[in-house]
Amino acid sequence: MRGGWTLTKRLHEPRGPSVVQPLTGMSIVLSKEQLPDSRDRETFCSHPLRACVQYVNSTRPLPPLTYAFSVGAETGLPTPNVTCFDDSTLSIRGYVSNPGMLYEVLARAEAPGGATTCSAVPGSSPNATLSVYGASEAWITWVGDTNYDMTAGNTAVNHSFQGPDPHNNLISLLASANLKSTDYDYILAEHIADYQSIMGPFSLSLGQIPDFSTPTDQIVASYQANVGNPYLEWLTFNYGRYLLTSSARGTLPANLQGKWADGWSNAWSAGKR
Repeated sequence: MRGGWTLTKRLHEPRGPSVVQPLTGMSIVLSKEQLPDSRDRETFCSHPLRACVQYVNSTRPLPPLTYAFSVGAETGLPTPNVTCFDDSTLSIRGYVSNPGMLYEVLARAEAPGGATTCSAVPGSSPNATLSVYGASEAWITWVGDTNYDMTAGNTAVNHSFQGPDPHNNLISLLASANLKSTDYDYILAEHIADYQSIMGPFSLSLGQIPDFSTPTDQIVASYQANVGNPYLEWLTFNYGRYLLTSSARGTLPANLQGKWADGWSNAWSAGKR
């Protein structure tokens, strides 16, 4: 999706006023000049957790962090309601059209040794932000669902494809034993173990020699079919495995990926499902 989380960091420097830097997208980007010397940043979506996690830490206390959700996610998408579910959790509820499919995201901030608060943002549409103070590490975990039900496509329910409100299911997910853990290393280790259980049993060697000095787009542009490039072929093969492994697991197959569907949506509307 084009919209998403924005992490805003306010850092008070001794030689000037506070610096406010909006950090957009689904990853945390904090420059070396703006954080203590040692820091880590990680973002992943986990099948065992059925959730996505965005993490940052430092060897010294982090500056105050503010998590906000961009309400202008997609052109034409109705503005969602962003409200405080509790002191550490945001609720984002909206519809993909009017009328249309209902969706909800619950996002909870964790800050061991620190404090979290949720505050309403004045404006015409309900909006709120999460803030973290006094922590050396922090992460935000979000779960999401819709009221889409593929089994409700029959005459008995007027082909509505509409299921129950996703809210109660998301509450149960956040309350699950895995997501209640306050140990980030445990959460990450569980995700890695699940990923390796799929990727680990098989490997391919084409005699490739890794080329880390040349940008990938240049390697692709210079590829000649009658000559080949074992490294690019090996990389493309494993990238395809990565995409499929990272796709949602369940009833529906993954959407077609690759050069036919390299954007946010595609010609046959599969990106809207």
